[in-house]
Amino acid sequence: MYDVTMQVELTATGPDSCRMTMAGELGVVTAPGVRQALRAAVAEYQHIVVDLGKVHFCDCTGVSALLAGARAARAHDVDLCLRAVPCSVARILRLSGSGGAFTIEAEQTVRGPASDEGGERRREPGLGTDQAR
Repeated sequence: MYDVTMQVELTATGPDSCRMTMAGELGVVTAPGVRQALRAAVAEYQHIVVDLGKVHFCDCTGVSALLAGARAARAHDVDLCLRAVPCSVARILRLSGSGGAFTIEAEQTVRGPASDEGGERRREPGLGTDQAR
């Protein structure tokens, strides 16, 4: 049987801010837990950074969970920012037209399979564009 997992770690970074680090697959099996974790963070913090650097898969239900978090944040006047968005996630956000719903850090360093020698890749402003360093 195929094991689908998503680890979500919440770390307070200040009295009203946190970093939510996700690792694994963000899909139909794991999206409900991510949605619930985002709701809980929005209820407790005013500034949330969601680090997606270790997410290696995201489908439309994963995007839906992220969108639900963004909507909840807007409704409660909470800043929610995506960080270290992998190329695969950036692509589905771009293709679905969902990228505009998020604040995405303009420059980030992401290790990805497109970097043959294990080098770092620098994310340029805008979804889906990166350049090897």
